[in-house]
Order: sequence, then C-alpha cells, then structure tokens
Amino acid sequence: MEMISKVLYGVAALPAGYLADRWSYRGVLIIFFIGTPAAACLVGSSQSALSLGIGLAMLGFLASLYHPAGLAMISHGVRERGRALGFHGMGGNLGLAFSPIIAGSIALRLSWRYSYYLLSLPGFIAGIVFIIVSRTIVDIEKPKATASEESVQSSSSQPAHRFTIWAIILLYASMTLTGFAYRGTVTILPSYLGRFSVGMESQRSLDNGIISEKLRQEFESSKTRLSQNATISIKRPAGKWQISDEGKNYTIMKEQNRLNVYGRRTSRGIFFATMVYLVGMLGQFMGGHLSDRRRKTRLYLLFNALSLPFMFLIGLTPGMIMVFSAGLFALFHFASQPVENNLIAQYTPPSLRSSSYGLKFLFAFGVASPAAAFCGYISDRFGFDSAFIALGGVIFLILIVVASLGMVAKEKRVEASK
Repeated sequence: MEMISKVLYGVAALPAGYLADRWSYRGVLIIFFIGTPAAACLVGSSQSALSLGIGLAMLGFLASLYHPAGLAMISHGVRERGRALGFHGMGGNLGLAFSPIIAGSIALRLSWRYSYYLLSLPGFIAGIVFIIVSRTIVDIEKPKATASEESVQSSSSQPAHRFTIWAIILLYASMTLTGFAYRGTVTILPSYLGRFSVGMESQRSLDNGIISEKLRQEFESSKTRLSQNATISIKRPAGKWQISDEGKNYTIMKEQNRLNVYGRRTSRGIFFATMVYLVGMLGQFMGGHLSDRRRKTRLYLLFNALSLPFMFLIGLTPGMIMVFSAGLFALFHFASQPVENNLIAQYTPPSLRSSSYGLKFLFAFGVASPAAAFCGYISDRFGFDSAFIALGGVIFLILIVVASLGMVAKEKRVEASK
C-alpha cells in the first residue's frame, strides 16, 4: 500500500503545479501544511485495509503539493536563487537522514500509529508558522515576464526558439534519468551498507533448510539476533536464501565466493545511510552556492561526472572504502540538485514555473518509479554489487544527455535574457 502514496506523490505533482500557477503559491502551500499532517493522522487511526489505503493515498497526493509551489516561490522571491535552493535541499536531506530513525524509535517504543501521530505535530506547527509569516511576504503570486523574457520566448527568430525547446527536452530527460538513479540508490543503499558476511561453511546447512548454531553466532557477532522461531526458505539453491524472524526478513546471497546477509532495517545500515545523507547536505550547499556564480549546465555536467566513479566503487569495493565511496557519491549527486532546480527556473517561463517543477517531479518520481523494480531484478539475478554497476550506466547516460544540453542550450543567451 505504501506504493500508492509514492505513485501519487509523483503523478499529482503536475496538477499541483498547474494549480499553483493558476491560483496561488501561498494557497497551495497552506493546503499542504494543513492537509499532510491531517492525512498522517488518518493513516495512524486507520482500522481497515481500505481506510489505510485511503489515508496513504491522501498523504501522497497532499505531499505532492509542496515542491511545485515551494520551489517556484523560492525561484521568484529570492535574489541568490541557487544559494536558497541549496539551503532548501539541505533541509530535505536532514529529514531524509533522521526521519527513519525517529519514526523507527517511536514505532519500537509505542507503535507504528504513534509514528504518524507524533510526526504530524511538527507539520501542524510549521503550517501555523507559515500562515502567519507568509502574510507579510510581498505578493509574487503571478509574476509577469519582462520585455526581454518575452522577446526570447516569443521571438520570431527560429534558432533561439528551437534551442530553448531542445534545452527543455534534454533537461527533463536528464532529470528523469537522475530520478531513476536516485530512486534506485535509496532503495538498495541502506540494505547494502548494512550487509555483513558469514562463513561459506554455512551453505550446506542453508541448502538443507537449517539455521545452524554457527550461523546464529555469526549473526550475533554482527549485532543481529536470531530467535529460536526463525525460519528459512530457499529462494535459489546454492545461491539465495531468506530468513524470517519475528516480522524481520534477512536475505543471504552467494556473491563472489562470499555469503552476504542483507536486512531491510539493520541498525548498521540505517546509521551509514544517515551519514551518507548528512554528507549530501554539504553537496546541497556547495551546488547551490556555485550555481549562482558559475555556468549551470557545466556545473550540472561536472557534478554528475564526479559522482559516476563513486557509484561504480560502491559496487566494487568492500568495507569502509565502500562507505566512503557512498558518501562521496552523495556529495556530488546532491550537489547537482540545486543546480537542476536553478536550471528549471532559467529555462522556463515565469508564468509556468510551478507547472515546470511539477513536471520534474512527475518524471523524477513517477516515470522513474520502476527504478526499485529494476534494481531488485538486477540484484536478484546478478547480485547487489551489479545493481550499482547498472546505476552507474544510467549516470553515464545522464552525462551524454547533459553534454548535449550544454551544446544546444546557449546558456549565455538565456542568462542575458533575465
């Protein structure tokens, strides 16, 4: 059912952007700030599968309102746009880093329902603060294009029009691929970072459907306890097994003459994933700061190029080298996000700014949603290591698209039109 929320988060972003352009950024954001925590409370109080599904659907739909309206408001209302987008992204990374820990701790000590109840409180508080503060903001609801902007957008010069259209097409293509790489990475990275190895001598007992005492001790040494009620199922003889224990699932895969154990929510995996997102905050700041001072298409290409080798190294290296590589990948990957959002503001008309951001999230979260299934298929057939190699191939495609964007965009001309 969680997939309902994720799909609507991407699909509903485009109509949310259209609504913000035609009505009011502030109005759409007020609906988001009040509606999202209310939907979270509805999920927490659900008593059936139907009410749970409705609550999650409402949560995904209402959450989709934020980025199209919020990013458009920043792009119109802040002088140093890139820097502001960088700070905005840092806040998002902070939430990604700590929300799983906070929600998991609440669920462990109370119940999953209280995770939704208690985490809705900051949303309600933020909504009240926004309603009060936004009343003093200068009206930027429907900005008018300047004469120079209109000349670029509606000029009879065919080459300028053609270059602008191709720039937009290539930009959205790169964002779709970037969203695919991002969705795939965040799906498998926590489990991958939390993996540990057990001795090859356990393979025979695994193929016999037996959890040996030696295997239990190896789990214990990795701070993962298996109860006496744990059961094992053979997914692929001599290759893949799954252990189920009190609602937790652990997958054991034979990879390069090692038996690697993957668990969805191991504390080690969550800790390392949190560290990666925190490093990504530095990337958000760096990308936002530089995008106000350097040519954005070149920065976009540079950050994606720098992230590529570290994506490969995640899948090719063990231990702390792999964790270090994941951190550097996050640094450069997240550095590209404020640059990307700044490029949207640069290449799209002011009157369609929210719709443009909505289209980004439709592609990056809707069209790119098969990334999780893609990584799951690659991991199952060829091992988790190979999934990162495949995602590296996606980033290589991004480089080709962004390089093409740099050739056709003629960024100096667009910047001169501001």
